Amino acid sequence: MYKYANVNQFNYFFKRNYKQRIIVKCDTTNCLFYICVSGGKNTEVLSLKDFSEQHKHNLGEQCQMDV
Repeated sequence: MYKYANVNQFNYFFKRNYKQRIIVKCDTTNCLFYICVSGGKNTEVLSLKDFSEQHKHNLGEQCQMDV
């Protein structure tokens, strides 16, 4: 996730970060970007369940990467 955010120039936060489900959202208020992945109990493989690549702001302007 950090590589994707770095390339697309936005900050993110983990809304849920459990072993079986991870939900990541853009750090900017009211932004529509999110990604949801989940996996089984006995596997390290995660499957993409839901994804919205749409940002409600200009990338790199309101979201500044702390690099």
